[in-house]
Order: sequence, then structure tokens, then C-alpha cells
Amino acid sequence: MAKGDYVACMDADSIVSKDILRKTITYFKDRKTGAVTVSVEVKNANNFLQRIVQLEYMLGLSLFLKVFSSFNCVHVTPGPFSIYRKSILEKIHGFDENNITEDLEIAYRIHKWGYKIANCMDTRVKTITPHNVKMLYRQRRRWYSGALMTLWQHKDVILKRKAGLFSYFIPFNYALITFGLGLFLLSTYLTVSNAIKNISLYAFTNYNFFSNISFKLDLLSFSIFTIFGLSGIIGTIVLVTVGLKAIRNSPRRSLSVYLGYFLLFFMYQFFWLASFFLVLLRRKVRW
Repeated sequence: MAKGDYVACMDADSIVSKDILRKTITYFKDRKTGAVTVSVEVKNANNFLQRIVQLEYMLGLSLFLKVFSSFNCVHVTPGPFSIYRKSILEKIHGFDENNITEDLEIAYRIHKWGYKIANCMDTRVKTITPHNVKMLYRQRRRWYSGALMTLWQHKDVILKRKAGLFSYFIPFNYALITFGLGLFLLSTYLTVSNAIKNISLYAFTNYNFFSNISFKLDLLSFSIFTIFGLSGIIGTIVLVTVGLKAIRNSPRRSLSVYLGYFLLFFMYQFFWLASFFLVLLRRKVRW
């Protein structure tokens, strides 16, 4: 029903900056730009969890999308606010109403048709986020399950030259997720099994856990999996620190939230694990 050249979509629980149309429209000067995204921030971060998610959004739905746009690899047009060239929407027949992550699915088709998705960090949209872990789990279960189903739905985009770097970024991204999840499960298993083994040995000391305590650090006792795990944690610390400085937001201002982000990082593993099971078992995922 829209009569203009562009169609902007936003969520009912979101508030945009007054300059959002003026700032985003300029990106459509490039005729190959099919959609433009903006920085997504948390509206009313009232508790600790929401402040952690706010940090996540500042990185994942703002800075990283800007970086990805430089390589034409933006994989989602976030629901809180995105604007599209109307002719592109007509050409690809709009949103897939049967997809539970329609803002991610439409990004695949934009790339498949040879168009780009740009990102504008000069304006923003603020949106409401889950205020407890249960609601966060339901949100991420839908996001990640939808992402896996969309990947399968559009598996024909993988390694296709017409989609550019996007066709290589997608399999690389999901390979990293799968590898990280496998490493997490293996590390957890080894940690628990070693703990049980060590506790059983204390039977010889009548379970005197304070006997023979040693604080010596033996680097040779680290397994390859421990090294991989530590490398991932250190890499995340560096990435978060550099990312926050790039968007002029020093982690020193919110050290507890900065540290809490790593708790969310471990929660990701459980969210992804649940999503893999739901998709493999073909369980219906609802909002």
C-alpha cells in the first residue's frame, strides 16, 4: 500500500531518533543498496541483565554490522528498525510470513538477488529487551532456531559468486559457532570427569580437601582443549575492549557489566545447544 520509493519497518516496542529517515535515505544513492540498518540500543536498561544485553547490542547490532557492511556481509535487517528500497521488496516478494526470523531471512534474499545491505551508525533505534533469563532464553531460542532453519532454507546461497563475500561469510560464521559449541561441550565433559576423578582420589585422605594443597602453575599440564578455551576467552576480551573503544564507550565505566558479558557468552552455548536440538527434532518454535 505504500506509495513511496522506500519502506521503513519497525517494531511496536521501539523508538527511533528524529533524524533516522534523513540519515538513512542517503545510503540509497548507491543503486545496489537494497536496505539500510541502524544502530540498535536497549530502551530502559533497568536491571543487570538488560545492561549486559545493552553491551551486546552496542557491539553485535551496531559496530559489527557496520564492519560487516564494509564487506557486504550484513546477515540481518533488525526488526526494531530497517528501511528498504520498495522496488527490491516487490522484486523479492516481501517478507516470508512463515519464517520466525523474517528480518534475517529477507537479508539472505536481498543478497541472493545481488543487492547490498548498508549500515548507518549515525542514527539509532531503541528497543525493549527481555528483563529476565527465562524471557531471554525464549528470545534467543527463536533467534537461533530461526537462523538455523533459514540457513537450511537458503543453503543454495553458500559459496555462490553472485552473493559475493556473503556466501562465504555465512558458512564460516556457522562453522565457528558449531566448532565453539563442540569445544565447549568437550571442555565441560573433561572438566567434570577430571573433577569427579580427583574427588574420588580424596577417599585415600578421608576426603580431607585441604591436604596437600598446591598453587604451582604447570603450563605443561594444560591440554590442547584448555589452550583453545583460554584463547577464545582472551580473544573475546580483546574484541570487546577494542570494540567498545571504537564506539567511544570505555569498559571502565561499567566494569561489572563488562564482566557480566562473559556470563552471557557462556549462556550462548546453552541457547545454541537448545536450538540445535529443536531444529534437529523438528520441534515448532513459537514467539
